[in-house]
Amino acid sequence: MGLKLAPSGRVKPPRLADAPVAIECERMMALSLSAERSILLGRAIGLATRAGLVNTATMYVDWAGDYPVARLFADRYARLEEIERFGIPEPYRPEKDAEDRE
Repeated sequence: MGLKLAPSGRVKPPRLADAPVAIECERMMALSLSAERSILLGRAIGLATRAGLVNTATMYVDWAGDYPVARLFADRYARLEEIERFGIPEPYRPEKDAEDRE
């Protein structure tokens, strides 16, 4: 495929050299759903980013219009700039609401 590889910092497999971000993970467990399907759970143990992408003092990510692609399910992907942004509402907690009324 002609993709350039670079060594990873904490795992054996190499990362894609031209990817703006590479997350290195270690496998925690696999959940077998059927003979054909499994879900792998892992823990992020390393991160490599393109120079200038992350301001380490503020932890701000400057994508400069080069937004990542999100995998939704199966063969469905989305470009993140096309997704409407909205906040996730705080969950309803009856005991907390009762404390707030007191």
